[in-house]
Amino acid sequence: MKANKYKLIYKRIRYIQQNMLLLATIRNVKFSLQGKINASDRSKNFLLNTVLNFLSKGTIIIINLMLVPLLLKGLGAEKYGVWQTALSVISLGSLLNFGLGNGLRNLITQLIIKGESDHISIAVWATVKTMSKIVLVALFLIIPLFLLYFSPSMLFANNSITGSEVTNSITIFIFFFLINLVLGLSNSIALGFNKSYLTGFVQALYIAGCYLALLIFNRFQMLNLISVAIIFGGFQSILYLIFFFYQTCLFKINVKFKGSYSLSETYNLSGKFFLVQVLSLLYLLIDNFVISRSLGAETTGEYSIVNRVFFTLINVFSILLIQFWSSVTEAQERKETLWITKALKLLFLASIGVFIVSLIVSYFKDWLLGLWLEDNYTVITSLTFYLFAVYTLTHCINAIFINLQNGLGELKLQIFSTLIALIIYIIGCFALDISKVGYNYLIVLKIVGTLAAILINSFILKKVLHK
Repeated sequence: MKANKYKLIYKRIRYIQQNMLLLATIRNVKFSLQGKINASDRSKNFLLNTVLNFLSKGTIIIINLMLVPLLLKGLGAEKYGVWQTALSVISLGSLLNFGLGNGLRNLITQLIIKGESDHISIAVWATVKTMSKIVLVALFLIIPLFLLYFSPSMLFANNSITGSEVTNSITIFIFFFLINLVLGLSNSIALGFNKSYLTGFVQALYIAGCYLALLIFNRFQMLNLISVAIIFGGFQSILYLIFFFYQTCLFKINVKFKGSYSLSETYNLSGKFFLVQVLSLLYLLIDNFVISRSLGAETTGEYSIVNRVFFTLINVFSILLIQFWSSVTEAQERKETLWITKALKLLFLASIGVFIVSLIVSYFKDWLLGLWLEDNYTVITSLTFYLFAVYTLTHCINAIFINLQNGLGELKLQIFSTLIALIIYIIGCFALDISKVGYNYLIVLKIVGTLAAILINSFILKKVLHK
């Protein structure tokens, strides 16, 4: 009797085990299929956004290249150099964003994946409210201080342009620039909803409108630094405002300044984005300031031309990274590391392709510059082009790691690496006299600094592979 009883218990246990195994198998198959579906949808979404981004960004790149000879012809080499330097300095004002746009972008994606879309309106309007307060304070502080204490000689060596034209144009552009910090949050909304192509089309419309306006002003001989500032600043404000309200309708974002959802974690991430932004902007924009102070505005314009050539290639590559950032955030939330590693391999291959193209551009530089600039053709040494080709490769590889970290919300390595690159650059500037060695030396410093950043940022791969 006892033996039969034990056999019966054993059979029941085996039955339960077999059913549990079957249920586990079904569950694993279900999760596996769901993961494949999610990864497949993400790949399709990534591809669709990237193709549309190539169309819009391609338009932007072409028009930006057309803008250079137009501005050179309308403004002259010296005023063009002044405008490029002023843009570099004013761009530092984007730091007043305090990383809120990037924090909002990641938060919207996370809320959608978690099924908490009802909190998006609260997040958007809370960010708009905070950003508006910052800009309001900045308007009442920066512009009066600028008008009281700024002198063109502070930025430009051997400048022959009237001080009033320089001061008034920069003041006008600063005003619009600050307003656009708030309105520019519309980009973060589109990127958070994984609709990066929307931002691309708005930017394409903006640059096309600016080009047409510049043509009209130039035809009536009204093109100067003041009119350029009004065109570039004012038209962007109008488009951003339309884009913002369009998205509130498209994504059903209601006005909600109060809510129960805590944004403290997002503001913490925004703070890290802000620090990264500070260091990155200093590293990217310091060139024009150093050259302008050491070699003059006209040389700054020359450097800006070759810089524009290679950053055109970098911008083409960056189109792949626009959707990569948002897709990484989504993949992380769904714990699908395999998709990230596959995307990384493709991006590294693409960076090699950009490098090969940059070498071809360097070889045919004289023909390309003559075709592009025509009467404003400037002779630039082959060494400058080849050095920029190497920098282009390092910049693209580093950008892959940076966007991976942005998507993961892991910014400590990026902060440290950018700080190291900036320190290398600054020490290098003090080590030699730029007025004697020329700006090629600055390109070498950028290459060395970016290589150091790549080495540090590559450690993020350990975390990805571990997951």
